[in-house]
Amino acid sequence: RKSKQIIQLQEELATGRADRVKEKQALLEERGAALRKVGALEQDRDTLQRTLKLAQQPRVSEAEECLRADVAALRLENAHLKGEVERGQHGLQTVEALQKELEGLADLEQ
Repeated sequence: RKSKQIIQLQEELATGRADRVKEKQALLEERGAALRKVGALEQDRDTLQRTLKLAQQPRVSEAEECLRADVAALRLENAHLKGEVERGQHGLQTVEALQKELEGLADLEQ
């Protein structure tokens, strides 16, 4: 009788242990799934932070537009300066011609 009770208790104990092992396995699986979810969320957060940093940086197209505007302004200024140089050269030629005329007149007076 006692041996039957002992065997029955051992079987119940083994069944209880098996149930607890199954519960622990289920909890470990849930924990693993939760950790994977946390890892995925951390990756999403990192991706969003990188995207935000990129979005906050000035766009290349905006910088390119500014550079193009600067180049256009410099071209206009260059054209203006070329015109000034040409007018200066023409004025110089006129002065040289007048100087030659004056020298010719001075020679005639003498």
